[in-house]
Amino acid sequence: MVQLPDNAARALISASSAYAAMQTLYDVFNPENNALMYVPMGDLIPDEWAAVKSNGTAAASAVGSGLLTLTTGTDDNGYAGNGYGLLWKGDLGYASEFAFAPGATITTIKFEVGMTDATDDAGAVNVKATPSATADDFVVLCYDTDDNTELDIIHQTDGSGVAAAAENVATVAGSTYLRAKFRALGDNVGVTINGVTYTAGCQGGDLVTPWVFAQARAGAASRTLGVRWIFCVGPSGITIPA
Repeated sequence: MVQLPDNAARALISASSAYAAMQTLYDVFNPENNALMYVPMGDLIPDEWAAVKSNGTAAASAVGSGLLTLTTGTDDNGYAGNGYGLLWKGDLGYASEFAFAPGATITTIKFEVGMTDATDDAGAVNVKATPSATADDFVVLCYDTDDNTELDIIHQTDGSGVAAAAENVATVAGSTYLRAKFRALGDNVGVTINGVTYTAGCQGGDLVTPWVFAQARAGAASRTLGVRWIFCVGPSGITIPA
């Protein structure tokens, strides 16, 4: 075995990281890809986003202080959700990433982060405890205190049955960021959180969107989910003439 000097090893690591960064930039700016890189700035949600899906008193989605903040409002089961648009599909392959944090208080809240087949559902997951869904095709991280205090990966393919692909994949704490990655190829989706990748599924032939959602549970206390970063890139299926 050959051991490289520290400076040479660091140079190789830097070169590898630089190559990965350049590859990501190429993917983002390749006109044959659909690419979304969203860091909330200013005080408005860009017009390109689908309309906010919300219900209940004071439920809202708004931008400020560098965050997209989903506020559940004060109605029991009130909610707010944001999807960008149905522009990606697993059969072509896509990669998405999210950085997000619940508010300081994490009692009586449900939230979802991931990929789903609609921008106007009242949550992709309907019930987490004995899984049922509103969406037909989705894979999301779901936390719901109506069930327990675990963050699970919930998924469904072609409406064939909702299931937990993995349970208790990360610890949820108030005002503490989590970062998740979704990598799809065909009907298979790898979900990475805390450096561990889990296998889930979602119909690769259906278009999906990045999705973030928060919902109040049990009572009149409003809860929030703050989103700092949403990224998604994958082929558009459109051939650009040479």
